[in-house]
Amino acid sequence: MTVASATARSGPYAGNGSTTVFAYTFRILDQTHLRVVLTNAAGVETVLALTTHYSVSGVGSSGGGSITMVTAPATGETLTVVRDVPFTQETDYQNQGAYYAETVEDAIDLLTMTDQQLAESIGRSVTLPVASTITDLTLPMPTASTLIGWNASADALANYVPNTAAYLVAALADVTMAEAQQITNIDTATFSVAQWAGLAALTEAELQQLANIDTATFSVAQWAGLAALTEAELQQLATIGATTISAAQWGYLGGSTAIGGSLLTAVDAAAARTALAASGRVLIATSGAIVGSGVASVDFTSTHITSDFDAYEIDISGLLPATDGATLYLRVSTDGGSTYISTASYDWRLQAYGTSDASAHFSGDTEIRISPGGIGNNTGEAYGATIKIYDPMNNATSIDCIISGHGLSTNNSGARFSFVVGGSYNVNTAVNGLQIITATGNILRGIINLYGMGR
Repeated sequence: MTVASATARSGPYAGNGSTTVFAYTFRILDQTHLRVVLTNAAGVETVLALTTHYSVSGVGSSGGGSITMVTAPATGETLTVVRDVPFTQETDYQNQGAYYAETVEDAIDLLTMTDQQLAESIGRSVTLPVASTITDLTLPMPTASTLIGWNASADALANYVPNTAAYLVAALADVTMAEAQQITNIDTATFSVAQWAGLAALTEAELQQLANIDTATFSVAQWAGLAALTEAELQQLATIGATTISAAQWGYLGGSTAIGGSLLTAVDAAAARTALAASGRVLIATSGAIVGSGVASVDFTSTHITSDFDAYEIDISGLLPATDGATLYLRVSTDGGSTYISTASYDWRLQAYGTSDASAHFSGDTEIRISPGGIGNNTGEAYGATIKIYDPMNNATSIDCIISGHGLSTNNSGARFSFVVGGSYNVNTAVNGLQIITATGNILRGIINLYGMGR
């Protein structure tokens, strides 16, 4: 008889506490050529014994047969039947002896069955893709409390101890942008003090919970900023002890993240006013240290420009443009930062003092110029200034944007200038967004902070 089917297993069958007869759909030559496995609800497998737990019918039939359980599998248990042919060859052919075709065919069938048995087992094993060039892959020796992972060359498996620096760095490298963006879902109304304090003690398994997140508002720059947090800033997470997080603590949390962060929207107005009374100003947001290829602009939106403060101050230090000789501008927004106005709505006047004094002014410009000419980006060249914005939310008056006291710029010829500048946005509409941008190219380096102030 032939072995016409490639099937070598039946099931798993779900138990119900009453069914005792279960079919197997492949041919066997002996009732011992079956392995019957009972799996409980916890996933633990038990290999059952012939006659003790079940009996077999249909031996030799091409379509298989059935097994009859002594005790019906319970609800939650499953039963699986696989072919289990011994890896032996017991047919003995004598020289010049009798030839029986059926004996020869049974021997060949048995070889085919062992092949199918191996294929069924291999089909449940872990294999590398066909395109992989790795050969002779073996598992490392078992070591307690370790995890198995690819080595640095990705050509062998190794044991790794969880929560070590090397392991955590490798794990964080696998976090996708979509997963990282989820942290903006934190709602300060429900996120407890204990949870914030717990951030300092998160395990790797707990950190991986970030994969459950799905908003698209937390920017790449903000996540990059997390890497720049100082020890003192990180320690703020473990020292939150009030029901309402303080303005100073929120300032630390924002200290190394980029502008536009939802994390900063939870600054409590009363706490901010208290901090304002004590220090004269309170940090609202910061670009952190701009690195890499820089940013196209630094934007403060309606998240930051609110009616909670009478005035705002922008401190700019160590700014370098990506384009040597680029000019720096300020623009405003009246729609919360969705767009920044670049129409002829601004007036400004700038006076520079340095190698040679110079002044410039413009009425009806498309932005407020806040640098005396182009800014250099070579060694020893940079820009720093303080910009004060008075009562931007008052739609009865225009905005006054004044630079004074700290303005110092080095142009792309190495000449240094101190300067003052005054300007206004000439439309009687509440301003709730501010943008710092260069005329061409990115802002390559620098730190830009936004403070809320009283009058």
